Amino acid sequence: MPTLTVHFFAGAAQASGCERADVPFDTAMTIYEGALQAGLKQGAHKDDLSKVLSVSSFLVDGTLHKGSTVLNTPADTRVDVLPPFAGG
Repeated sequence: MPTLTVHFFAGAAQASGCERADVPFDTAMTIYEGALQAGLKQGAHKDDLSKVLSVSSFLVDGTLHKGSTVLNTPADTRVDVLPPFAGG
């Protein structure tokens, strides 16, 4: 079974309690579900993480996707979770 490696940044890392988590995934899983599963595996509080994920952007192997996109690759996949942030 392929592995989903989720990298959490900024507020997403704070909400998930980690910067990286690996979880097995099947091809019926959405990006959002995979990121949520990865964070929960690390002990994140579901409501807090769900709130951050609902406003985050997701990069799948470097390409921007919506959280509702179904992961349909048979290979190991990297997902970057990028919550909104301000700077300047």
